[in-house]
Amino acid sequence: HRDLHSFPTRRSSDLCATTTLNLLDGGVASVGGYSGTLLTVDGTSSQLQVAGAFAPSGPGLLPEVTVTGGGQVQCASAQIGTTLPSVISGIGSLLNVSGPLNLNGYALVTVQNGGQINAGSVTNDSPGLAVRGTNSLLQGQEIYVNAALEISGGGRVQSFDVGVVGDTSPAQVTIHDPGSAWIIQDAGLAVGLRGQGSLVITNGGLFQAQGGSAASGGLVVGLDSGANGTVTISDNGS
Repeated sequence: HRDLHSFPTRRSSDLCATTTLNLLDGGVASVGGYSGTLLTVDGTSSQLQVAGAFAPSGPGLLPEVTVTGGGQVQCASAQIGTTLPSVISGIGSLLNVSGPLNLNGYALVTVQNGGQINAGSVTNDSPGLAVRGTNSLLQGQEIYVNAALEISGGGRVQSFDVGVVGDTSPAQVTIHDPGSAWIIQDAGLAVGLRGQGSLVITNGGLFQAQGGSAASGGLVVGLDSGANGTVTISDNGS
């Protein structure tokens, strides 16, 4: 196990699946790849820099990722699959993935209190992805939801290309509370692309896209043959 507390920049090759890594109070680590079990990055200027894949998992292990207080994780790609909670919380706290972010299995990932995830693309196969609270943001070029996504308390999801709810498996996106929104800037959303999809907007939540088709903008429900999509909008202001 390796525990780094208030260290200056530390460079190494890959950190393996038995690693416990704490970067606190400005601690910085730079590694080729990360597959550790327990990760905490807390405090302004605290940062984990991963040149390759960020994949906190291992055989028989349950990883937990906590990024708080303005800490940051920077990586080329990321895969998270765990039954323990992973949290990106607080203004300035960031998971930044230049390529794809994949949430697998039973991953429980919460972006809250102004935390942020930026990714080249997001594929969520997990029932436990949530974006909660004002200034909290999940952002990706493309976002595919194959399980569940909750946007609440003023949290926001933003994408620039096609969004999909229900591609390879049944999925539901819930947007509720004033200020909570999924904004697609340059394309649209397919609810039920090849499978079953549901979009629920309540209590002042917002979905917004541009134009007509799912490719060019707008909202398409039940796109491919055999697909099934539903959209439910309720309450004033939704």
